[in-house]
Amino acid sequence: MDSSHPPDPAAPPELAAAWDTVTTALLSSGACPSRVEQEQEQEEGKREGQEQEDGQVSQALCVLCSWGLGSSLQGWLLEALQTRLQSAVGPEFWAGLDQPENGLSERDRAALLLGAFRTLLARLEPFLRGLGRLGCWQDEGQAGLEGPGAGGLRERAFALIRAILLLSPGRALQDRLLEFYSRTFQVHMAREGGGSGQDEG
Repeated sequence: MDSSHPPDPAAPPELAAAWDTVTTALLSSGACPSRVEQEQEQEEGKREGQEQEDGQVSQALCVLCSWGLGSSLQGWLLEALQTRLQSAVGPEFWAGLDQPENGLSERDRAALLLGAFRTLLARLEPFLRGLGRLGCWQDEGQAGLEGPGAGGLRERAFALIRAILLLSPGRALQDRLLEFYSRTFQVHMAREGGGSGQDEG
């Protein structure tokens, strides 16, 4: 079975239901809380409903791992991230940069670049959070789950984003980045020159 795809449609109903439960939890998850945060939430009585939901997800994860599908989750989630990036988020990112420059100041163009990256990350946030939660499960060894962990999955996700967007950047992004780095270098050299002049004085 391909490690990046969900169960076969002919699989037992409980297996398909477990897959749906876990993948839905991953794509709707928040940040993975620390142990201190978990203890604080328990003391405040805010985790009763969450504990029930987590129990259901944990049981579903056990079902997947018992069928050897635990390792499929990271491949599926990274593939979903790639598909979303190539089909919708990437084109939106390029369209946000490809704006007429007439009447735009240097500050406006820099804001355009930063805004495009913020929108990009916001669109991909559900997948990044899901990878973070899956990485937490791997770090904790839940249901015998193994993998690179939260840090490793985060690195893979950003390597994928860089490969799609930055290794072959469009002309609009090249121009914005060149202008940004050029301006940063000018500011740096101006500060260095000012500092040297003060030292000599």
